[in-house]
Amino acid sequence: MRLTDIDASVFFPGSQITTAFGWDPDPRFGPRVHHAVDRAGAGMVRLPFAAKRLDWKNADTVGNSVLRAFADPGIELRMLHFRPNERTPDLLNALRNGRGLPAGAPLAPAGDVGIGSGRHVHYQLMLDPECDWTELDKLVPGWTQDDKTDWLSRYGLAFALERSRRGIRWINTRALRRADPWTGMDRIIIDSATILGL
Repeated sequence: MRLTDIDASVFFPGSQITTAFGWDPDPRFGPRVHHAVDRAGAGMVRLPFAAKRLDWKNADTVGNSVLRAFADPGIELRMLHFRPNERTPDLLNALRNGRGLPAGAPLAPAGDVGIGSGRHVHYQLMLDPECDWTELDKLVPGWTQDDKTDWLSRYGLAFALERSRRGIRWINTRALRRADPWTGMDRIIIDSATILGL
C-alpha cells in the first residue's frame, strides 16, 4: 500500500482538528511535543485504508483506550480514546477473530476514554523506518531533516525534557522519529493531516 492510497475523506467526515501535530503550548497537557493529531466532531470514525490486522487495548499506561490498525509495508494507524461499548459489531468481530477490515469500515464515534478534555480521536500515522519511504520524498522534500537544535532554541528546557522523555531521535514540523513506548522499536510519525489530509 502507498501512503497516497489512504482515503482521508472517509476517516472522520465533518471533524475539526483540535490539536495539531508538533509543539503544543497548552498548559493543561504541556507544553509538549504532540506527536499525533486530534480531531473532534459528531459522526463515525472509519478506517482510511484496508487493515490487515487490528489490535485493541482497553487502557495504555495512562488510561487511554487504543485501537491499532496495520497495513503493509510497515504502516500503523494508532487511534486513542474510543469507548469500548461504542465499537461497531464489525470491529468487535474483527478483533475477536484476529482479522482486518476493509477501507471505510466504521469503527466507533470519537470517545473520551483516558486523558483529554472531551470527545475526540487522537491518532498517529506510524511508519517502520526500515521500509522504503521514497514516496514521502516526493510529498515532503526534506521530511527527515533534523531541527532539534532549532526546536531547542525556540522551546528551551521544555523541549529538552520532552525529547528525552519521548526518546525523540529527530524532529521537524512534519515528522519525527522516536522510540515507540509500546514496542521499544524506532518509529517515524508523520503529520498526516498536513501531508495526506488525514
